[in-house]
Amino acid sequence: MKLKALTLIALMAMAAPASAEVKIALDSKPDLETSGSYNWAHAFGEVLREAGMDVREMPRGSVGNESEKFDQLSTGLLEVSLSDVRAVAQVDPFIYGVRLPYIFDDMAHMDRALEKGKVFDRINEAISKQDVKLLALVPLGPSSGIITTTAVVRKPADMADLRMRALDDAQIAMYKAWGSSGTVVPWGEVPAGLQNRRD
Repeated sequence: MKLKALTLIALMAMAAPASAEVKIALDSKPDLETSGSYNWAHAFGEVLREAGMDVREMPRGSVGNESEKFDQLSTGLLEVSLSDVRAVAQVDPFIYGVRLPYIFDDMAHMDRALEKGKVFDRINEAISKQDVKLLALVPLGPSSGIITTTAVVRKPADMADLRMRALDDAQIAMYKAWGSSGTVVPWGEVPAGLQNRRD
């Protein structure tokens, strides 16, 4: 799997849970066959179970939107969340760099950049005041960050005739600079939108 513009982040509350139960807020259907992020969440949950903890997977949308999930992490009501990078960007916009299309050649390149640049250290220092820790970047999709069903996108000029879906105004501005247009789609609606597109 390669990095995508919709890179997920795995966030964890820093405080130890009051009980042995760890709640993981999912971002997609719990489907090991079709969801890369669920594969990560499931594997992480299995490690926690092996350590003697009870793990409860919270269905997408059941514990609120991205902002609400971040607040619940900060207060210890939620232990782990698969979120989009905006959850961290509200505290440290530096994280937006990981979702820039074309910035990494592949996963190995991204891993080297994150390690050499001490990206996790920097971000975790910034968000520690919120009692939250970034555990992982969960990459999905092609390294271009652009996924379509009708066109191959290898460079920005290939987007001229496409109408893009974006997570926020920053992505819309980037698409416009590349000669495309788009609309903002909240992260929680992305899996359903992709499913509808496939049907």
